[in-house]
Amino acid sequence: MMEKQQEYLRRSSPNSPHSPGRPPSPPPLEYYPWETKITPPHVVQAEERARREQAQKAKEALLSPEQKEAMAEARAIRIEAARAAAAEKAERARIAAEKAEAEAQMRALAAARAKEVTEAGDAAAAAAATTTPRTAKDLIRMRDERMSDQKKKETDLSDLKAVRTSPYPGSTKEETLKRRLGDAIIARGVSIEFLLHEWDKSETDAMGIHDFREAIRLTLPALKGAPNDTVDDMFHLLDEFQTGLILGLQRELTPLLRKIVNSCSAENAREKTLAAEIEMCAMQKGLLDECIEAAEAWSEEDVQLHKLRAGRTLETKLGLVLAGKLSQSGKDGRQAMGRAALAGQMGAVGEVLGKEEFINYVLTLRMAGEFKVEENERQVAESYERAVLSDLFDKIAKSFPGEKVEGDEVERVSVLEYLAATSKAAADFNAKDQKILAAASKAEERSKALQINYAKDVARKEKEIEIDGRGAVAVKGAQH
Repeated sequence: MMEKQQEYLRRSSPNSPHSPGRPPSPPPLEYYPWETKITPPHVVQAEERARREQAQKAKEALLSPEQKEAMAEARAIRIEAARAAAAEKAERARIAAEKAEAEAQMRALAAARAKEVTEAGDAAAAAAATTTPRTAKDLIRMRDERMSDQKKKETDLSDLKAVRTSPYPGSTKEETLKRRLGDAIIARGVSIEFLLHEWDKSETDAMGIHDFREAIRLTLPALKGAPNDTVDDMFHLLDEFQTGLILGLQRELTPLLRKIVNSCSAENAREKTLAAEIEMCAMQKGLLDECIEAAEAWSEEDVQLHKLRAGRTLETKLGLVLAGKLSQSGKDGRQAMGRAALAGQMGAVGEVLGKEEFINYVLTLRMAGEFKVEENERQVAESYERAVLSDLFDKIAKSFPGEKVEGDEVERVSVLEYLAATSKAAADFNAKDQKILAAASKAEERSKALQINYAKDVARKEKEIEIDGRGAVAVKGAQH
């Protein structure tokens, strides 16, 4: 930089060959524009603040003492307003943060509650799915028990609510007064200490009956319309020594009022629980009515199926066995061939079957375990079985008589006609049996599904009541 200045002076001197004899021009800048230094913002702000303060002091120097005092007061007001605005802003931020935190906690509690309730319902449904559906008789007994339980709970709830208005058998006037006072304090939603501070307007830590009336009317809206006699009775309830003056409000009334409030909270929680249980009983009754209807429909179909199967005669049972063999023996799908083949197995000669051959064939089926002459387990003699089968053959022979051999009076059966008729009768019986069986299975499935839903809904409701009860206990513990 010095070299540049020297060069400028040399060129601008009168003896310089570069000078035309005119005065020298102003010296150039000591640095190029791109070498300009920028003052930091905080320095600029500090300089500006210093200038303002200096200007303000100069202005104040011209003011009178009164004007200076007024300006000081205005400045103090502005400072206080700014402080209050900042405090209000901070309080709003705190309230918003607390609200957001409370909402987050509520969402978390709701999610945990929903999870517990769902798990309880799913567990009950899974257990019910592995058990045999209850009969209509069992379900009716359960419904009657729920109805009886509901009536008892409704009576208990009515008795609890009656305490607020008038004494009922088993309660006293004192209990009614405590309940009404406790409910009013709970409805106000403030602490006992804050309420007593409101009552002690005179700050004497004492209260007479007239002060008590005024305090009750002003601080407990629930008792604003209560008669003077009721409020006076509450005063006497709190006036332990019955002196007409309560001394030491905070010391004497805080434990007493807290005890009253806690007792009311417990009673209110019990009312809420009873109301929820009554609602659950009503819900159970409705669900059980549906379950009973489905169980009765299932029972009716089951009875019909049992009646159909129990009404099978010996002839029908034998026909079902023979029809089953016919369905197995028709290899080429021609039933006539199947009947002929079966007739040959039975010992038929041509198209007729004799009694002895019939009896021997049926006994063979009995020995193979394919047919029972007697359904019970008792042992019977073969002679008895032959006699029974002989009667059965005579009955069949009357319906399907076979041609007699000349000179032989033995009864014979037209076996092909008999087997054809037996196949048709068996098909009709099986169709009816399957129809009733399908209806019974469908009715059983519906009955079981309804009972599973019943178990699930009841378990969910019970879990909700349990969770609410835990919440009430937690609130009570926090109050203590």
